[in-house]
Amino acid sequence: MAGIQSVFDLSISIPHQLVDIGGGILTGTDEHVALELVIKAKKALVDSGLLYKDFSTAQDILERRNVGHYYLECFGAN
Repeated sequence: MAGIQSVFDLSISIPHQLVDIGGGILTGTDEHVALELVIKAKKALVDSGLLYKDFSTAQDILERRNVGHYYLECFGAN
């Protein structure tokens, strides 16, 4: 298992893989603690605007991406 390098890494982790089953990084804890950590990491990313809370379709993501590109074209990156 590669290890957690960032909050994003933690937020996409599978809780039972974090527990000490086959070399997990949370030695001496249970899956409920791991799940709580994953949920808190996701919440932190959502609260900071770096992650969207709800499920997004590919079309939704494309539209958000196009809006971002339009904004940069109109108002400049600098």
